[in-house]
This record gives sequence, C-alpha cells and structure tokens, in this order.
Amino acid sequence: MREVPGLADAWYWSPVRGIEFAGALSADGRRLLQFGGRDSYDHELAVATLAFAREREKEVFDRNPFLGALEGFRAPAGRWRFDTVVGVAPEVHRFYRVELPGLTPFVRLMFPAYACEFSGGESLGEAETRYRMLHLNHLGREPLPFLKMRFANTRT
Repeated sequence: MREVPGLADAWYWSPVRGIEFAGALSADGRRLLQFGGRDSYDHELAVATLAFAREREKEVFDRNPFLGALEGFRAPAGRWRFDTVVGVAPEVHRFYRVELPGLTPFVRLMFPAYACEFSGGESLGEAETRYRMLHLNHLGREPLPFLKMRFANTRT
C-alpha cells in the first residue's frame, strides 16, 4: 500500500496483478471511498473520481441510498467520456464480507459512469442487479443504458 499522489488521505494497493484499487477517506473521515480497476486502472481517473466523490458524497447518495449517481463529473482529458460518479453502498457491494466483515459497512465504492445507466429510483434488488451488470471496474467499457419500465395490464 502506498499514498496516492495528488490526493490527501488516499492510498493505492493491488492485491494481485490486474486488480488495482485506490481509496480515500471521506470528508468526515468516517468512511473509505474506494475506486477500482480490473486490467484498466488509471491513476488520473482514480484521483478525479475520488476527489469528486469526497466533495459531493452526500449529493451522490441523495436520490438513492443504495446506488447513488451524480452527474457533472469531468473525466481527465483523454480517452474517458464518463459524465457521472456512481456510489455503491455496502448493502449492495458487500466487499470484505469474508476477510474483514467489520470493514464492509464503512466502505462505499465510487466509480466513474454514464448518466444513462441509472434511473435514481433503483430498489435494493435493482441496485444489486445493476451493480453486477455494469462491471464498473472495467474502465474501458461502453455505456450500458438503463431503461426502467412498468407494464399495466388494463384488460384483466
């Protein structure tokens, strides 16, 4: 584990080749905001995402406590087109549940994303499904738009 250049109270670690993480303390120092990349980690993107998340963590989760998303993110110039930061609550991600279960409630995953991928009204079950479908740690992914529909049978 080592400090993340360009972001105070932040660390980088890689448990195995190809899986890399950066984590930063929340503004109030009570939670770990964690960013990760699978065969796609980018230092500048990690710093930008975690800085945005730290400054606006409450806003990220205002509309949805399970899978919050906040538009207005500007990814560093280059190959990234992300416009949103998504926050994944412990009830959804369940990271560290085996090796450090006491840590899980204090970790919020934060990833760059696309606004079209979230409705803001996902239930806990829908948030879990979205989280698994999106592969947020594959940073080179294309947008996967989300459309929430409801059918009302007016005949029977």
